[in-house]
This record gives sequence, C-alpha cells and structure tokens, in this order.
Amino acid sequence: MKIKGIEVTDSLLDRFQAKIEKVGNCWLWKNKNSRYGRFQLGRDANGEPTPISAHHFAYELLNGPVPKGLQVCHTCDNSLCVNPRHLFAGTQSDNIQDCCVKGRGSLQKLSTEEVKDIRELHTKGLRQVDLAEMFSSSPSNINNIIKRRHFDYVD
Repeated sequence: MKIKGIEVTDSLLDRFQAKIEKVGNCWLWKNKNSRYGRFQLGRDANGEPTPISAHHFAYELLNGPVPKGLQVCHTCDNSLCVNPRHLFAGTQSDNIQDCCVKGRGSLQKLSTEEVKDIRELHTKGLRQVDLAEMFSSSPSNINNIIKRRHFDYVD
C-alpha cells in the first residue's frame, strides 16, 4: 500500500505508532507541531520531504485515499486524535453540521438578536475584531456573519 506515493512499511508504521498516546478511546498525536499534527512519511523520488496530517494518514491506513472534495473529520471532536474509528470523510458542510448538532463551535453561541446586533454595529463603524471580542467569537466568524455566509436567513 502507498500513501502519497510512499510505500507503507513496518518501520513507517512503527514510527507513526511511536507518536501516539492512547487516552480513553482517542489515540492522541504527541508530536504537536500543528493543530492536527504532521507526520513525515519520508522523501519522494526527488528527495523532497513528504509530510501528511497525522489524522489523514490514520484514515488512509484503514480506508484508503480520502475521496476528492472531502476532508477527514473527527467524530470525537479532538483534532489530535488519530484513531481511525473516530475519523470519517465528509464535506466542510458535513463537518459544520456535525459541529452544530453537538452544540460546539462559536456559531452555536450566537442568538438571532446578537447576529442582528453584529450587523447593525458593523454598519455604524465598529471593527470586526472589536465585534469578535464583544460577542466572544472570532473575527472570521464575524466576517462571515456580516457577509451573510453564516446566518444568511437572519434579516
């Protein structure tokens, strides 16, 4: 089996497993060099490093390549988890829906009235970064609310 053109060998699997700490049902990636953790598969034919997200590697070991247009999502909501049984391929929309159904994420905390207030205050000149602080959200969420990419149904 190959992942990103690199043959999956026993030594590669041993290196991967050495970076995992099993905590409950989650397998946590110990090498926290990014939000999701990166794993160095090896080097390609040109000698260039071949990194992959640790959870993508775990998913592909069990399921094969991630289908085009999909991403690897976590059922356990732990971005450092690499337990393949906690991973599924889905769209960004699937991931956001999963987030909202579970009541997590900063969008879930905002009421319809707060969304209206954010839009009104922005038209009065308040900066998005200040609105984010005021409403305990992120500037990107505020931007998406203002541009009606989130809460487009709220007038």
